[in-house]
Amino acid sequence: MTAQADDGIEANPARSRLASVFGLVGSSLGAIFLAGASVGFFSAHDPSRPLSTAGLLVGMGLVGGTVLCLGLAVRTVLGISRSARTEIVAPSVRKGRTLTVLSALLGAVIAVIMLIGQSQGIGAPPLALFSDAPLQGWAAIALIALTCTALPWITWAWHRAIDEHELDAYREGALYGLYAYSLLSFCWWLGARAGLLPSVNGVAVFMVTYTVWGAVWLWKRYR
Repeated sequence: MTAQADDGIEANPARSRLASVFGLVGSSLGAIFLAGASVGFFSAHDPSRPLSTAGLLVGMGLVGGTVLCLGLAVRTVLGISRSARTEIVAPSVRKGRTLTVLSALLGAVIAVIMLIGQSQGIGAPPLALFSDAPLQGWAAIALIALTCTALPWITWAWHRAIDEHELDAYREGALYGLYAYSLLSFCWWLGARAGLLPSVNGVAVFMVTYTVWGAVWLWKRYR
């Protein structure tokens, strides 16, 4: 028998979990974006001159938005954790979820290193996290080390833990990601050659590809 919610609406744990995952991704990306904008905003300000009222309000808004998004992300993680403790799942599913959380934490660490390692200064772009802006040497070495060690281990362990349903969802997400990459990169390249678009930004194409991949994977996994 399908469980019913208190208000008589049929409960759907899978969709609720999917909404929580998308909420976590959205709030995390929002926190990273606003944190990067905050760093760029204050780094670009000349410390010898006081901030104007408008500048102060903008800075406070960026910092406040970052804190708000972080709070939403923490709240979502706590909610998912409570749900996971009460839900009866197979050990492989629990291990797969743990590794997914670890990969998300690794992504957050990578984003923080990129933010700190940016070559900031007066006149620096307000947000260079997803650009090809200069990066300090120690940050590049740390990021390469994490990408070549921790990430492959998490990926290998995750593939050994997941079931066929999640693997199929992951593969379908990868297929749609490849379609998105092919369409975006080719059309952008043609537009750039004709002078209709700026030069192809490889980082932007990379981010769109992985966004489509992850969105389709999560949708197929939890719908």
